[in-house]
Amino acid sequence: MSRSKPILLALFTLGLGLVAAELAFRFLGVGGPLELGPNFDREEVHYLQEEPWKDARVWSGGPFYRLAVIGDSFTVGQGVSWMDAYPYRLQGLMNLNAKPPPVALEVFAENGLSTVDELRFLQPALNWGADLIVLGLFLNDSEYRQDPRLKKTRLGMLPRVPEGLVRNLTRSSRVVELLYERLEALRRRNSTDNYGSRIYEPEYQGWKSFDSALGEFARVTQAAGVPLVAVIFPYLAGIENEATYARVGHERFGAALDRHGIVYLDLLDAFAGKSRARMEAFPGVDGHPSEIGHRIAARAIFDFLLEEGLLDESFRPRATRVDRTRSEWLRQLRRYKDTVHYPD
Repeated sequence: MSRSKPILLALFTLGLGLVAAELAFRFLGVGGPLELGPNFDREEVHYLQEEPWKDARVWSGGPFYRLAVIGDSFTVGQGVSWMDAYPYRLQGLMNLNAKPPPVALEVFAENGLSTVDELRFLQPALNWGADLIVLGLFLNDSEYRQDPRLKKTRLGMLPRVPEGLVRNLTRSSRVVELLYERLEALRRRNSTDNYGSRIYEPEYQGWKSFDSALGEFARVTQAAGVPLVAVIFPYLAGIENEATYARVGHERFGAALDRHGIVYLDLLDAFAGKSRARMEAFPGVDGHPSEIGHRIAARAIFDFLLEEGLLDESFRPRATRVDRTRSEWLRQLRRYKDTVHYPD
């Protein structure tokens, strides 16, 4: 019996440790079925070209439905081929059916512009005869570009590389390395929150100019009788775990658009929870949308235009296909990433 007591004590201690670990893992949310849905960015229902399609003669003779898209580098399609940018994908979706007139597209956009700068495109779009104007907005459109502190503020949002003694310490000690990275993450978060809280404040010059530009877009298009739809693009770097300043930006942009009577679509829901690595053109280097991001944006805009009655029902795709591979794709993904809970 004397020999069995240490063995029993060891087994009891081991069992107690396992129970404690199990409770800790469950409390901390470690393990269990992996949530795969948020990162899934393929469509369940595909829109197809209707047959028979438009006769070739209508493309040369018209009449045409004219779509004008105004914006900045997101609208240009920075980081992707021009044919992958959302205006051209949107045009393709609008041209799926045989009955409505062919949709002609004109893109009025340039890298680096803000909403204030884009006002110069409005009259040319109307002169072109636009039947619908889509205005692309990004959350930094309320920056005041002449602000001398802007460059310094942006640099503060980047991680600082350690120098001197700190550099040697972080490379010699894992503990110091981890501490430095955590402190830098906290500093950057505070810096971005401060940046955002400033550019969306009503008394900030950039916001005043942005708000005034929205009012001018609304006034001119309403006078011309041309529908205007604004589309808000989110910061793709923050879609997995969105920063406070971005949420504030979406709320304030939406409130301003409502105040000016501008119909708008906020793309935050369309992108929320998806993988940054798949949504950005070059993750961590170029935060513009990838081909996948542009596809998601175009589809969301197209569906929104239909649901809001801004496009005639004749544009709603008649030919569709349900993607039967989606559920199988999720099953196989679980096989690789979550083998324990792979469905039988």
